[in-house]
Amino acid sequence: MLMVALSDELVDALGDLAVEVREGFESGAWSIGEALSLHPAFEDTNLPRSALTRAIIASEFRKAADRRGLTVRSGMGGATELYELSRNEYAVIRLRGASMMGEELRVIANSGSTWGGLSDDGFWREVPYVFGFMVTDNDSVNFFVAEVLGQSAGAVPHLEFGWTHYFGPPAPTGDSVFLPDDDDSLDGWDAPDSGEIDKQA
Repeated sequence: MLMVALSDELVDALGDLAVEVREGFESGAWSIGEALSLHPAFEDTNLPRSALTRAIIASEFRKAADRRGLTVRSGMGGATELYELSRNEYAVIRLRGASMMGEELRVIANSGSTWGGLSDDGFWREVPYVFGFMVTDNDSVNFFVAEVLGQSAGAVPHLEFGWTHYFGPPAPTGDSVFLPDDDDSLDGWDAPDSGEIDKQA
């Protein structure tokens, strides 16, 4: 299958966006620990930390995109995404949490993880991409953008990628990356269907 790379201009714009989102998250990450300390129950599971992490990253993503004149919108299920012209087609670039399993990027897929196709007027091709984030144990965050080719088979499917570009520090290897839980059932996060994570355990 032919891989579809984003235009150089759009990659540069996303690189600048990644810098701003990283700086915004890292400057505000201290508030996550403060919020979790307000009640012991907040640390019984990873769900509160996940929700707070995602909220900060999504907020910084939207603010940085607006400052840079990028078109940010709500996609299916309230997912946060960009809609940008790339050469002679539109890129639909969805914000998603990711993890690194060995040398492989993992983004969990679900019934709402299909996007792209043709524009509403039928004149433009829309190509799906992920703007992925991986948060480390020391509250740093790394970003990448990847073309979405489809989904893997299995009880807990994940997105399959084609063309991929990393921003900033090289993506970590191994299983040391902290990934906000994708089963917290929060609207707007393109989370997997209920019970999928349990099947993976």
